[in-house]
Amino acid sequence: MFEKENSHIFNIKTLGSGCANYKRLEATARKVAKDLKLEAEFEKVTGMAEIMTGVVPIVSALMDKGDSLGTVLAFMMSVVGLSLPETIILRRMLKPQLIVIFIGVVALAIIITGYLFNLVL
Repeated sequence: MFEKENSHIFNIKTLGSGCANYKRLEATARKVAKDLKLEAEFEKVTGMAEIMTGVVPIVSALMDKGDSLGTVLAFMMSVVGLSLPETIILRRMLKPQLIVIFIGVVALAIIITGYLFNLVL
């Protein structure tokens, strides 16, 4: 993720926990910036809340509007778990009845998880 601070300097944020993949991502981002001759400042983002708002900008907007963490979490999980591309892939492997059951179970699990997070937090 990168933001243009002014006309010449980019603020490039690398998002991750510090694992091997994160270090590889940061090295690649630095190499690309160097190859493109970009003036860039690099910022390491390792906090989960910061990563969530960086990876999914809509999370920040929902939280700013006052939505609870459980609601936002349920939304993020549903975007991935109940996506159309996933359903199309499953259609090639499963019978329609199993897809319906899968969608129902995943949707119920997402709703319960959202409510549980709202109760606990």
